[in-house]
Amino acid sequence: YSLLSRAAYALGILDDAFQASKMIIENIKMIEDKLDIYTLYIKILFAQDDAVKAFNTCRWVLRRLGENVPPPEVVEDIGVHATVKTTYSMYIGFSTSELLGMEESKNPIHIAIMNFYRELIFVSFKVITKQLIYYYICRWAQYNSTNGFCRHTPECLASFACALNDWFDFSRESYKIGKVAVDLMKKYDVVSDCAPFVYLAVYSSVALLVEPYQSCADMLQRGYEFSMSKGDTDLASRNLVLMVQNLYFGGTKLSVLKKNISSRINLETQRSHQILLPFWLIFEDTVFTLIGDQEMLSPNIEADLTEGGTVSSDYLDFLCHQ
Repeated sequence: YSLLSRAAYALGILDDAFQASKMIIENIKMIEDKLDIYTLYIKILFAQDDAVKAFNTCRWVLRRLGENVPPPEVVEDIGVHATVKTTYSMYIGFSTSELLGMEESKNPIHIAIMNFYRELIFVSFKVITKQLIYYYICRWAQYNSTNGFCRHTPECLASFACALNDWFDFSRESYKIGKVAVDLMKKYDVVSDCAPFVYLAVYSSVALLVEPYQSCADMLQRGYEFSMSKGDTDLASRNLVLMVQNLYFGGTKLSVLKKNISSRINLETQRSHQILLPFWLIFEDTVFTLIGDQEMLSPNIEADLTEGGTVSSDYLDFLCHQ
């Protein structure tokens, strides 16, 4: 059932992937014996556009592992600004060499908690505001600082670097922490596992302040390739979307972008889940607008992205490109 679930997920056959993973979860009693399948189950829920259930499942698993994560409605009363500042103070006293010199924890429960924090952050952007996401990133970083570095620390520090940069505009400090995350992957020999998430966080955000757009796009391309090699199609697509965004700003020939985006749209329309298709349609419209091919613009894209009267993150990207 585990092999079936993973294979079906990688191929975009989500109903089969969901049923197979659910069979394992329902028939294995010990939480420690089904942590791997819970990770996949959360990814499947997110791909099925059930981000709320994915988010709540992350919190439930963390609670079973002994880490009680408050719900969003409680977080709003805690004070995100103070949490970010407190977390920053836990890391600012360390030099780059000291951070890279931290020993790697092998505690399986600690590693599992760090893993589900990562999944929580990844699915949260569809559920809560960016401000609340920063709170959960800081909770993750505080847990990491208190309980020790491990194989998921690079992903944690990369996310925290983004939060620092967006919240306080600490470009130098956030870039330092982001680069530490990249270097820790090599030290802990977890590049193939962590690169998709770390490259996504670092090279779509903090590195853009220092490194050329084309260089950042190349690293996001590597994140895409690592994701595809693992069968994580959602993380792969997200790396690819942000890579294209960097290529826009980096001055890539529009004719080349047009060809690549069109082929990606054809691929996305064949998948059973099309969560990133709106982004590709936005990029395609942007290319046509910049080229001046008004006849090829999608007339209903704005209406599709605001269906039901809600303004989605996709729609905000649409406005940015317009």
